[in-house]
Parts: sequence; structure tokens; C-alpha cells
Amino acid sequence: MFDPRGPFDPRNPMRYMYRLPTAYTARVFGGVRYYYCSGTYYYPYYINGETVYVRTTVVNGVPVVPARPY
Repeated sequence: MFDPRGPFDPRNPMRYMYRLPTAYTARVFGGVRYYYCSGTYYYPYYINGETVYVRTTVVNGVPVVPARPY
């Protein structure tokens, strides 16, 4: 069964997901924890009691906190 909440579904305009890929590592930049997997950084937000992970952009080698999805 297809789970639309799985890895980034292109139909999801907010571009967030409810689970991280299995091979992620936690990395800290400037006191902020990001999750890294396959060349992509993710930032966690808590929305309605659930954690969602949003892709971040990297500027000068450091990930930037993305806008909060709604």
C-alpha cells in the first residue's frame, strides 16, 4: 500500500515527511540539531503533536532552518 506520508511525495506542496530515511545521522550546527542522510539535511518541526521533517538548504556549508510548514 502506498503511504503518501512517506518519503517526499511530489503531491505534497509543503515538502515535509513524517519519517526519516533509515540511514540518517544527527549533526549539530550552531547548537541546532539537523538530521543528515544521502547528502540532504532535514530539520524537525512539531505540528499537532507529530514530528515532521523538512528539507533544508545549505549555505556556505551550513544548513539553514527552513520555513515552518503548515
